[in-house]
Amino acid sequence: MENTKINLCDDCVHSIPECLATEIKFGDGVGNDNIIACADFQNDVTKNPPKRKRIGAIGADKVVTEIEKQEKTKQDGTDPAKK
Repeated sequence: MENTKINLCDDCVHSIPECLATEIKFGDGVGNDNIIACADFQNDVTKNPPKRKRIGAIGADKVVTEIEKQEKTKQDGTDPAKK
């Protein structure tokens, strides 16, 4: 189902006064002038950064450390949590 309340112009690299888009579709948001589809839309990542899950090096290091602890426990039968 299409979101008819959004306004693509809010997140677009083109400036509204200078935009020359011709293939647009209007929604039913406030004023019924919001653009919900546009052939010339280009996301401006400074206004609307992509939704991505970041996995930083610190998080990866923690996972590796935990795996190493588990492997050590398997090999010598010790429990690092009890030390």
